[in-house]
Amino acid sequence: MPEVDPFGGRSPTCHERMTGLPWDASYHEGPAPWDFGGPQPAIVRAAGSFTGTVLDAGCGSGENALRLERLGRRFDTAHLRRGQAPGRTR
Repeated sequence: MPEVDPFGGRSPTCHERMTGLPWDASYHEGPAPWDFGGPQPAIVRAAGSFTGTVLDAGCGSGENALRLERLGRRFDTAHLRRGQAPGRTR
């Protein structure tokens, strides 16, 4: 029986190479390893100095965008995980 390609014929990301699993598998067993229940510390420190619209690419659970929203900043989000809600703008 031929081996199943978990990456669908595409080159795996560095995270996928490290784990041997497709990206979406990071979300199957609870929170992803980079999701620690709040905005990234760099966002907390720098958010007050942002001007214009901030793009939170790969927004995951949206904690960074939620922080920006609380501060009244404009933002766009984008995340490509299957089943993830589409991006939003505020």
